Amino acid sequence: MLKHLLTQFQTALQGSGLHPLPCEQAGEGLPALIADFEGRPENRVGKRVRRAPRQRVYRTLKHLNRAAAAGACAGVVGREAHKLLRAIRTFPDFETLEKRASKFIGFQNRMGRRRNERKKREREPVIRVDSSLALRRVDTVEHLRTIGRALKLCVAQPGYEYRSRLRDGSIVFWSIQCDGGLIGLLSIDADANEMEECDGFDHQPPELGRAVMLKILRKLNVTADNCEAFAAVGALNMFLERPARQPDAVVEFQGSIYQVWGWRGQVAIRRRQRLWSHFRWCSRGSEWVDNYCNEDISLGQFVDLVSHCPQIATVVCEQRASLGKQHIDGPAVATGQRDKADNDGIELAIQGQYSFR
Repeated sequence: MLKHLLTQFQTALQGSGLHPLPCEQAGEGLPALIADFEGRPENRVGKRVRRAPRQRVYRTLKHLNRAAAAGACAGVVGREAHKLLRAIRTFPDFETLEKRASKFIGFQNRMGRRRNERKKREREPVIRVDSSLALRRVDTVEHLRTIGRALKLCVAQPGYEYRSRLRDGSIVFWSIQCDGGLIGLLSIDADANEMEECDGFDHQPPELGRAVMLKILRKLNVTADNCEAFAAVGALNMFLERPARQPDAVVEFQGSIYQVWGWRGQVAIRRRQRLWSHFRWCSRGSEWVDNYCNEDISLGQFVDLVSHCPQIATVVCEQRASLGKQHIDGPAVATGQRDKADNDGIELAIQGQYSFR
């Protein structure tokens, strides 16, 4: 076995692309290092070499054979292989050779994994949103970690729960690229088909704009009413089919202009052309639910609007009545902020002018 591995090494050296003189020196220096190592008293039993030292020699020779084969390849792996082969004659003992050969194999394996990762990444689906924006599917943990490090996101940390969810397919990730540069990461709950998070650099929302975010939702065919980055700019389900839909009511109240839309038991309110709030009627709980993503109007402020603005009260009344006896179940109901006093206030405000019957 030893003689066979040494012969293999001599043959591989000839095709390694190394200069003939270093090839000859490596071929002569290797048997001497092995003979010195195996000749030590602690490595022998009588005339025989102990099993463990001989296995170390076999393993190192296999590593050197891989290095000699890699020497014929262009690139960084080939250069590192040549460095190792040229240095064989300078090593003082077998242990140094063993350590350097093992280190090279580790390096070669890492480069191989990166190459495979790049090839797999190139095969990942790409969705063009517009001429400058694209979404690329993230299918591997290594790719997810790379994106996390680039954007300074928590998915880059070891042991993060998203990794196991990525492996079992319960979550889907898409990177957001603008003109080829990475600007954000989307995560989608595969079971609910709903956007979970949308993060840019250091967990700040990417600067995409409402129209672009609605395009992303249509391209991915998902909803995002409970994703803060989307809800904050009004990229809601009710606008997927008609992004430029005109508001059902426009009201001036306490110095602010409020635009109000109603859709399938939901009410969206935009203030000052940029601040959005979203409310949903829950038939099961007989109450209005404040989307937890709201940063502008609370449920209590919603009561004031309904109380003082008949046009808004009309929209609220119509959306509750449009559901009949249906129940709305979903993340917004489960996570929304409920306040019985506020809901009673809405009831009284509306009943003072309109009837649900």
